[in-house]
Amino acid sequence: ASWLQQIRTGAGLSGVDVLVVDEATMVDDRAAEVLMREAARTGTKLIGIGDPLQLQAVAAGGWFKEVHGLVGGLTLTENRRQEDAAERHALEVWRTGDHNQALRLLAERGRVHPTESADEARSQILTVWDELRRDRWRDTHDLLDELVVLAARNSDVDALNAGAQQIRRAAGELGTERTYALPGGDRLTLAEGDAVRVRANDYRSRRGQGPDLLNGYRAVVSQLAEDGRVEVTWRARERGQDDAYVSAWLTPEQIAGGALSLGYAMTIAASQGMTCDTSLMYGHGANAFAAYPGLTRGKKENHLWLPLAVIESEETRARLGAARTDKERLERAVDAYARFLGQSRPDSMVSDLFREPPAPAPTIVVPSPTSSRAVSTAAARARSPRHVQQREEEATAPREYQLTKEQKQRLEDMREERELAGTRAWNQRPYG
Repeated sequence: ASWLQQIRTGAGLSGVDVLVVDEATMVDDRAAEVLMREAARTGTKLIGIGDPLQLQAVAAGGWFKEVHGLVGGLTLTENRRQEDAAERHALEVWRTGDHNQALRLLAERGRVHPTESADEARSQILTVWDELRRDRWRDTHDLLDELVVLAARNSDVDALNAGAQQIRRAAGELGTERTYALPGGDRLTLAEGDAVRVRANDYRSRRGQGPDLLNGYRAVVSQLAEDGRVEVTWRARERGQDDAYVSAWLTPEQIAGGALSLGYAMTIAASQGMTCDTSLMYGHGANAFAAYPGLTRGKKENHLWLPLAVIESEETRARLGAARTDKERLERAVDAYARFLGQSRPDSMVSDLFREPPAPAPTIVVPSPTSSRAVSTAAARARSPRHVQQREEEATAPREYQLTKEQKQRLEDMREERELAGTRAWNQRPYG
């Protein structure tokens, strides 16, 4: 977005030799056109990196896949993130479009968790989250780096964040609290020790006011001032260097404008590009292009919760009723979610509508066992004596009819000769 702003109002891409566009499938066609037109003007090389099977642009998209095909772009075929072989195999199957089989493979590995209701699914996610953080990531900064809770919709993220905050509050892990009014009548309660997520860019370094505070940062509330200001601290990691902790203050006005939210859970879209140890995903509302990145954030484990009551159709539930066993619940949840995923359609180009359709593939008829038996039966019937005689009679009948016609006059002459000789024809004599 900052590059687009610079192109529209500033120096554009002048002086930029190479511009790498990561998660390029999330860039819409109009924005891509602005980038490519400016790159052509300045001689800048554009490199797009993305995956058409992951999150797509909010507006009209499809350019990345089209350009990738036109230029013969490189393709990454090795999965280096997932360490579990079963997960890697399931994701390979997913990429073929067979979501049902991929989900079944994940279920066999214990990664799919069906529940009856949405509340039950969210409750189970928070229970697992609490157990994992207590056992493995007691430090909140470690927790933010290694464990993520995901959902497709903001409403589910808000519910999960509120639940996680309440768990920590009940455990006595949070300090002083303060509640802020937000746009639209919402309210945000923050406490010292809370995990938060930055929701707006603040390029402070350009103003000489300290480190930049960028959209997407996950941090910990380190102080709450009496005047309502909030200090947040995040871990900055540089390859080959020790971890560093950076802090920045936000004003009450910034918070009231939506610059912060709780950061225990986040949307799948916000997690695009991140890597952690384990991810816990609430599946309802996540289509195929959201579910795939949601199921690939974790290196060690990626878990999916499916609430049957909201992913299964009303007709199916009326016909089958409530699931009677855990196995039935799992099978029905997988089938219902796979059907929903199958409705997802990738972005495409308008130019696709003007292309000539491909020629139909040649039809190759392979005899089925039934037709083979029919052919064999017909062949045997054709060799029977009765059918041989019938074919011979049919073949000679036209010839006999032709001979009778040719000799018609001769037969008439013979009849007249017999009558003149006083000998009646055989059919006129009483005894032959």
